[in-house]
Amino acid sequence: MKKLSYNVSDFKKIINSGFVYVDKTKLLKDLIESPSNQVFLARPRRFGKSLLLRTLHAIFEGDADLFAGLEIAKAGYKFEKYPVVYVNMALDSYSPTILHTGLMDILLDIGKSKGVEISSRTPSGVLRNIGQRLAEKHGQKVVILIDEYDYPISHNIEDTAVAKANSGILSGFYSSLKELEPYLHFVMVTGVTRYSMMGLSSGLNHLMDISFIEEYAAICGFTSEELKLYYGDRYDLTLDKLKKLGKMPSTSSKADLIKKILAYYDGYSWDGETRVLNPWSILYFFNRCKFDNFWFNTAPSLNFLSHVISTNCLALTPNNFIGVDPDTIVNPQLVNDVSSIPYLFYTGYLTIGTIIEPDDINNYDATKYNLKIPNLEVNTKFNTLLKSSLKKLINKKDDINFETFINLINNKDSIKLASYIRTIFSSLPSMHHQPNESRYHGILWGYFMGLLQDFDKVGIEVAKSGGNLDLLLLLKNTTHVVMELKYHPDDWIADKGEWKDYVNARLEATAKLALKTINNKKYSETFHCQGVEVVEVGVGIYGKGEIF
Repeated sequence: MKKLSYNVSDFKKIINSGFVYVDKTKLLKDLIESPSNQVFLARPRRFGKSLLLRTLHAIFEGDADLFAGLEIAKAGYKFEKYPVVYVNMALDSYSPTILHTGLMDILLDIGKSKGVEISSRTPSGVLRNIGQRLAEKHGQKVVILIDEYDYPISHNIEDTAVAKANSGILSGFYSSLKELEPYLHFVMVTGVTRYSMMGLSSGLNHLMDISFIEEYAAICGFTSEELKLYYGDRYDLTLDKLKKLGKMPSTSSKADLIKKILAYYDGYSWDGETRVLNPWSILYFFNRCKFDNFWFNTAPSLNFLSHVISTNCLALTPNNFIGVDPDTIVNPQLVNDVSSIPYLFYTGYLTIGTIIEPDDINNYDATKYNLKIPNLEVNTKFNTLLKSSLKKLINKKDDINFETFINLINNKDSIKLASYIRTIFSSLPSMHHQPNESRYHGILWGYFMGLLQDFDKVGIEVAKSGGNLDLLLLLKNTTHVVMELKYHPDDWIADKGEWKDYVNARLEATAKLALKTINNKKYSETFHCQGVEVVEVGVGIYGKGEIF
């Protein structure tokens, strides 16, 4: 059984020390031999990007012995040696001056180590000096590998002035890659976000973005097949330890363990088909022998993340999606505070669940990416941050506290309950009011999750024999609230009479339909048989948040 490596991105060390290495070299061979010799890849933090570049570094250094038995060697790759420049942009960058100084220091050290003369005094000029003079010195084109390209911006994202100033420095630096093109054999740039989000399109838009290409969907992360191949020898030992620690039932099988691992750490996708597990969490899971939020807990700024989640995802539940246009993700635009769905996607808190293709191939606008929370690890912490944000919102609203809700339920006051729910919706930014029923399911679910300490359980789309119940609240005084929502789109026009009268009629009919659904599908029957008091609530919603 090979050793596990932790936070080791040095390919040579992993191979020479006998650590587990999940072989991605066949994909790297395909990438090297593809028509595009300058490429870009975006993946979340701690997903193996640095190891990927270090592996490429070793390939281009021509050290064939390191790759004995790996797929690239089996495929007959000829390990030609090229001059390689590797730049890690994870620098101190809390001011543009510090970034400039740090970048110059790194580049000058590279030039010195490569034995080339440096005449320029700017980062872009030094990189041009290194690339051109290395090519001339060796009589060969140069390989440039840039890791963490967006670090100086993304790690200052809460200080927009510094982030923008750093973006200006980096834009000029990366533009030198275009000027070096005649001297370059291969270029790869990796980071967390796409360059258009960081204001760096002018410097990097000539690169081939492989982030969403199906052939490279598993270039970072582990597929379930790779999990079995490289970590399968640990299953039995891990299962025994988890049973002894009481973290899995004594009757659990190996299949149960695999299912739970996949539920916690699998689910990431960049093509809507291929799914990969989080490599950081997998390594720590097998080492610590417990299911925990290993990757999520390394987030650099939970306060900022909490703000982004609460701004964008109050209606996102484990059972639904956020539908977006492809360009929102594939070509995201610069946003000042990055309070955006693309930010959550690129940083790994959302992933592609499915891609809905139009029937008409000429109707590209109809294509949708359905984004979802990837797995239980992310979902657990996601909900913790969401509940924290909702508590702050709830505390500002005296009229939507838990005691008020209980009194309305116990008194079965439908008029005031409708007003209560309307107040919940009206307290949210207008962006959360979308014309679909599931959006409002999610808002109510998120709100009641914020009051979870007052409930035994909050369930959404709970499976019952007659279908899926929209919302189930189990109160600690044994009362069960069975809630069904029905949505009616805004279809009012002037010839339908007064708007208020028309809407009220539609709302009443929609709410009655919701109650009828509860009765017809016998959602409450099970609880009645248990001797539990059940309060049935039918909610009618019209347009953007009119409630009955």
